Amino acid sequence: MKGIDMHKIAEKKRGLIKLAEKYGISHKKVITHSQELDVLINKWMEAQQTRGLSIEYIIYHDSNTYKNQSKK
Repeated sequence: MKGIDMHKIAEKKRGLIKLAEKYGISHKKVITHSQELDVLINKWMEAQQTRGLSIEYIIYHDSNTYKNQSKK
């Protein structure tokens, strides 16, 4: 899906971590945010598979991308 990239996913994940630290993991805000993150990830995975990339490639490539972004 256009517009879904690892930057948006990483940003949503950081927001989820902050909410979980503030409210705890079972709070409604945290659960809702987590579900929104799941939707982003699923849409991104679908887009990658549409491009013909295997799940193994996607997971490997993006785990390395995320590691490199975290170092900044």
